[in-house]
Amino acid sequence: MFGRAMDEGDKVGRAIAEKAGNNIVALDLAETQRWRRTAGTVETDWVNEMKGKNIDGAKLASEARALIAKYTK
Repeated sequence: MFGRAMDEGDKVGRAIAEKAGNNIVALDLAETQRWRRTAGTVETDWVNEMKGKNIDGAKLASEARALIAKYTK
Protein backbone atom coordinates (compact mmCIF):
# COMPACT_ATOMS: atom_id res chain seq x y z
CA MET A 1 0.00 0.00 0.00
CA PHE A 2 2.61 2.51 1.05
CA GLY A 3 4.83 1.79 -1.95
CA ARG A 4 1.90 2.18 -4.31
CA ALA A 5 0.99 5.52 -2.69
CA MET A 6 4.58 6.68 -3.09
CA ASP A 7 4.58 5.65 -6.75
CA GLU A 8 1.40 7.65 -7.36
CA GLY A 9 2.87 10.63 -5.54
CA ASP A 10 6.00 10.35 -7.67
CA LYS A 11 3.89 10.68 -10.81
CA VAL A 12 2.37 13.91 -9.55
CA GLY A 13 5.73 15.25 -8.40
CA ARG A 14 7.37 14.35 -11.69
CA ALA A 15 4.64 16.11 -13.68
CA ILE A 16 5.08 19.24 -11.55
CA ALA A 17 8.87 19.12 -11.96
CA GLU A 18 8.64 18.68 -15.73
CA LYS A 19 6.09 21.50 -16.04
CA ALA A 20 8.50 23.73 -14.10
CA GLY A 21 11.21 22.93 -16.66
CA ASN A 22 13.30 20.67 -14.45
CA ASN A 23 15.51 18.09 -16.15
CA ILE A 24 14.63 14.49 -15.23
CA VAL A 25 17.62 12.15 -15.52
CA ALA A 26 17.15 8.41 -16.02
CA LEU A 27 20.11 6.40 -14.79
CA ASP A 28 21.70 3.94 -17.17
CA LEU A 29 22.44 0.39 -16.05
CA ALA A 30 26.05 1.11 -15.01
CA GLU A 31 25.04 4.08 -12.86
CA THR A 32 22.14 2.13 -11.35
CA GLN A 33 24.56 -0.65 -10.37
CA ARG A 34 26.93 1.90 -8.84
CA TRP A 35 24.09 3.27 -6.70
CA ARG A 36 23.11 -0.25 -5.64
CA ARG A 37 26.68 -1.02 -4.58
CA THR A 38 26.80 2.20 -2.57
CA ALA A 39 23.45 1.47 -0.95
CA GLY A 40 24.71 -2.01 -0.13
CA THR A 41 27.52 -0.57 1.99
CA VAL A 42 24.98 1.58 3.83
CA GLU A 43 22.92 -1.52 4.59
CA THR A 44 26.01 -3.43 5.74
CA ASP A 45 26.97 -0.57 8.07
CA TRP A 46 23.41 -0.46 9.45
CA VAL A 47 23.33 -4.24 10.00
CA ASN A 48 26.62 -4.00 11.90
CA GLU A 49 25.31 -1.10 13.97
CA MET A 50 22.19 -3.11 14.85
CA LYS A 51 24.34 -6.11 15.77
CA GLY A 52 26.06 -3.88 18.33
CA LYS A 53 22.63 -3.22 19.84
CA ASN A 54 21.76 -6.94 19.92
CA ILE A 55 19.25 -6.51 17.09
CA ASP A 56 19.24 -8.87 14.10
CA GLY A 57 19.59 -6.22 11.40
CA ALA A 58 20.27 -8.80 8.69
CA LYS A 59 16.94 -10.48 9.44
CA LEU A 60 15.11 -7.14 9.45
CA ALA A 61 16.70 -6.14 6.13
CA SER A 62 15.82 -9.52 4.63
CA GLU A 63 12.21 -9.23 5.81
CA ALA A 64 12.01 -5.69 4.41
CA ARG A 65 13.27 -6.89 1.00
CA ALA A 66 10.71 -9.72 1.05
CA LEU A 67 7.89 -7.26 1.77
CA ILE A 68 9.11 -4.94 -0.99
CA ALA A 69 9.12 -7.85 -3.44
CA LYS A 70 5.67 -8.95 -2.30
CA TYR A 71 4.07 -5.55 -2.80
CA THR A 72 6.00 -4.43 -5.88
CA LYS A 73 4.20 -4.93 -9.17
